[in-house]
Amino acid sequence: FFQAEDGIRDYKVTGAQTCALPISTGLGVEVLPLDPARARQFGVSRAVVVTAVEPGGAADRSGLRRGDLVLQADGREVSGSGDLAQAVADGRAALLVRRRNEQRFVPVLLR
Repeated sequence: FFQAEDGIRDYKVTGAQTCALPISTGLGVEVLPLDPARARQFGVSRAVVVTAVEPGGAADRSGLRRGDLVLQADGREVSGSGDLAQAVADGRAALLVRRRNEQRFVPVLLR
Protein backbone atom coordinates (compact mmCIF):
# COMPACT_ATOMS: atom_id res chain seq x y z
CA PHE A 1 0.00 0.00 0.00
CA PHE A 2 2.02 3.04 1.13
CA GLN A 3 4.12 4.18 4.11
CA ALA A 4 3.15 6.43 7.01
CA GLU A 5 3.55 10.17 6.59
CA ASP A 6 6.86 11.45 7.97
CA GLY A 7 6.25 13.03 11.35
CA ILE A 8 2.75 11.59 11.66
CA ARG A 9 3.52 7.97 12.56
CA ASP A 10 4.60 9.07 16.04
CA TYR A 11 2.16 11.96 16.34
CA LYS A 12 2.14 13.18 19.93
CA VAL A 13 -0.37 15.51 21.49
CA THR A 14 -0.05 17.06 24.91
CA GLY A 15 -3.25 17.42 26.88
CA ALA A 16 -5.48 15.79 24.23
CA GLN A 17 -7.11 12.42 24.00
CA THR A 18 -7.51 10.19 21.00
CA CYS A 19 -11.07 9.45 19.97
CA ALA A 20 -11.91 5.77 19.68
CA LEU A 21 -14.86 5.03 17.48
CA PRO A 22 -17.45 3.02 19.38
CA ILE A 23 -17.16 -0.73 18.97
CA SER A 24 -20.70 -0.73 17.56
CA THR A 25 -19.43 1.08 14.45
CA GLY A 26 -17.16 -1.88 13.78
CA LEU A 27 -14.46 0.30 12.19
CA GLY A 28 -11.84 -0.46 14.84
CA VAL A 29 -9.70 2.70 14.84
CA GLU A 30 -8.68 5.46 17.18
CA VAL A 31 -8.27 8.87 15.59
CA LEU A 32 -7.19 12.32 16.61
CA PRO A 33 -8.03 15.57 14.81
CA LEU A 34 -4.98 17.07 13.13
CA ASP A 35 -4.11 20.38 14.78
CA PRO A 36 -4.19 23.46 12.50
CA ALA A 37 -0.39 23.91 12.41
CA ARG A 38 0.18 20.28 11.43
CA ALA A 39 -2.64 20.44 8.89
CA ARG A 40 -0.98 23.43 7.22
CA GLN A 41 2.35 21.59 7.26
CA PHE A 42 0.78 18.75 5.27
CA GLY A 43 -1.21 21.04 2.99
CA VAL A 44 -4.68 20.01 4.17
CA SER A 45 -7.44 22.01 5.80
CA ARG A 46 -8.82 19.20 7.96
CA ALA A 47 -8.02 15.59 8.65
CA VAL A 48 -7.76 13.02 11.39
CA VAL A 49 -4.68 10.98 12.08
CA VAL A 50 -5.12 7.27 12.81
CA THR A 51 -3.44 6.63 16.16
CA ALA A 52 -4.38 2.95 16.55
CA VAL A 53 -5.90 0.19 14.46
CA GLU A 54 -7.65 -2.82 16.02
CA PRO A 55 -6.09 -6.01 14.62
CA GLY A 56 -8.62 -7.86 12.47
CA GLY A 57 -11.10 -4.97 12.48
CA ALA A 58 -12.62 -3.42 9.37
CA ALA A 59 -9.97 -0.68 9.22
CA ASP A 60 -7.18 -3.25 9.48
CA ARG A 61 -8.75 -5.44 6.77
CA SER A 62 -9.01 -2.38 4.54
CA GLY A 63 -5.35 -1.52 4.98
CA LEU A 64 -5.56 1.52 7.26
CA ARG A 65 -2.45 1.96 9.39
CA ARG A 66 -1.33 4.01 12.35
CA GLY A 67 -0.17 7.38 11.06
CA ASP A 68 -2.56 7.53 8.10
CA LEU A 69 -4.33 10.81 7.49
CA VAL A 70 -8.01 10.37 6.73
CA LEU A 71 -9.03 13.40 4.67
CA GLN A 72 -12.53 12.47 3.51
CA ALA A 73 -15.22 9.90 4.15
CA ASP A 74 -17.71 9.39 1.34
CA GLY A 75 -16.65 12.69 -0.24
CA ARG A 76 -17.00 14.80 2.92
CA GLU A 77 -14.10 16.32 4.85
CA VAL A 78 -13.25 14.55 8.09
CA SER A 79 -12.43 16.59 11.17
CA GLY A 80 -13.27 14.14 13.97
CA SER A 81 -14.34 10.66 14.92
CA GLY A 82 -18.02 11.61 14.52
CA ASP A 83 -17.49 12.18 10.80
CA LEU A 84 -16.08 8.66 10.42
CA ALA A 85 -18.82 7.09 12.54
CA GLN A 86 -21.47 8.81 10.42
CA ALA A 87 -19.83 7.63 7.19
CA VAL A 88 -19.77 3.97 8.25
CA ALA A 89 -23.28 3.99 9.74
CA ASP A 90 -24.60 2.12 6.69
CA GLY A 91 -21.84 -0.50 6.92
CA ARG A 92 -19.49 0.83 4.27
CA ALA A 93 -17.54 3.92 3.30
CA ALA A 94 -14.93 5.19 0.88
CA LEU A 95 -12.14 6.96 2.74
CA LEU A 96 -9.65 9.29 1.11
CA VAL A 97 -6.39 8.47 2.89
CA ARG A 98 -3.00 10.10 2.63
CA ARG A 99 0.24 8.31 3.39
CA ARG A 100 3.47 10.14 2.60
CA ASN A 101 2.69 12.19 -0.51
CA GLU A 102 0.23 9.71 -1.93
CA GLN A 103 -3.55 9.77 -1.64
CA ARG A 104 -5.85 6.83 -2.30
CA PHE A 105 -9.45 5.91 -1.80
CA VAL A 106 -9.76 3.04 0.62
CA PRO A 107 -13.04 1.14 0.62
CA VAL A 108 -14.11 0.04 4.10
CA LEU A 109 -16.73 -2.66 4.52
CA LEU A 110 -18.01 -3.60 7.96
CA ARG A 111 -19.04 -7.17 8.63
